[in-house]
Amino acid sequence: VDLYFLHAVDARVPIAESVGALGRLRDEGKIARIGVSNVSAPELRAALREAPLLAVQNEGSPFVRMDPDVEAICRAEGLVLQAYAPMGGWRAGRVAHEPTLRRIATELGLSPFEAIVAWTRSRGWMPVCGGSRPENARSSAEAARRTLSDVQREAIDALAG
Repeated sequence: VDLYFLHAVDARVPIAESVGALGRLRDEGKIARIGVSNVSAPELRAALREAPLLAVQNEGSPFVRMDPDVEAICRAEGLVLQAYAPMGGWRAGRVAHEPTLRRIATELGLSPFEAIVAWTRSRGWMPVCGGSRPENARSSAEAARRTLSDVQREAIDALAG
């Protein structure tokens, strides 16, 4: 297994114990790398004390603020920070109608959904995008290469309130 993600912290098992077990599997050659998901900053620190990590996957979108402490730890430790539900999960219907997103998307020549992918990358996150059609996957990949101005990024940042 190239990358084993611990999808969620089990309230009955300390994260240090779970990640420690994954570290032993890595030492045995059964998994290559470890990732954690849905973690707080204290949980991430505890996990890092047990085994080296490659990635963290937490929810992050214009409507759901990623924990800045988790972001800071990921930057300091050189971890890949993946944002799942970058379109807002159940809030995704809001994307096409959100005035700020529509304005910035128009400025960039993108759809509002593509603008979110570009914004996600501008924050240093790796978006976890789903695509039901090949053209959606291609447009997300292309949008990930686009650059936002600081003003555009800050305007989208402000949507989370």
